[in-house]
Amino acid sequence: MVHHDEQLTRCTDVKSKFPGRNSYYVRDFTYDELNILDAGSWYIEQLALPGAQRQDFLQTLTDEELVPVC
Repeated sequence: MVHHDEQLTRCTDVKSKFPGRNSYYVRDFTYDELNILDAGSWYIEQLALPGAQRQDFLQTLTDEELVPVC
């Protein structure tokens, strides 16, 4: 398993799927638990917003960066 953060809280719905856990570190979850997390919907929803309404780090994306890669 490779994940860009040590914890799952920034980019997944881990707190809603596993409320009340003492830890949200990747290492504290099983493979099956990790597989049920949503780690991308928030990003797609953000890109649908006008640039000025997106999270700060998504406000400066270029047109080329917004084109989906297939």
